[in-house]
Amino acid sequence: MLDRNVQDVLFLINSDQRKLPAGELYARANFQNRLSNEDVWAEVKLQFLDANNFPVDETEWMKYHFPALEITTVQGSSISNKAVKHVMLLRNLYTKTGRRIKPGTIFKIPGL
Repeated sequence: MLDRNVQDVLFLINSDQRKLPAGELYARANFQNRLSNEDVWAEVKLQFLDANNFPVDETEWMKYHFPALEITTVQGSSISNKAVKHVMLLRNLYTKTGRRIKPGTIFKIPGL
């Protein structure tokens, strides 16, 4: 699912989604930083789509820290109750030493 350059750094362990009691869609993914000696930072945004793949909602870009070799949960929920699936977007991945991973690229991870 992820670009090879990203897979070498962040391993997608699992991803799931569920409807909340009021009908909003909650999405979550767990990533493991594969680097043993470097933390990674990335901006993540969730887009929520209806049954026709039309965007009905999205979160702001959120900055996440992925400590070396640890698992980090990325999560968010829609405001609209019309969302039935999600897409997770990642951009601006970089390490503590300033190494950038494919700068300017937005990586898409489709949900269920």
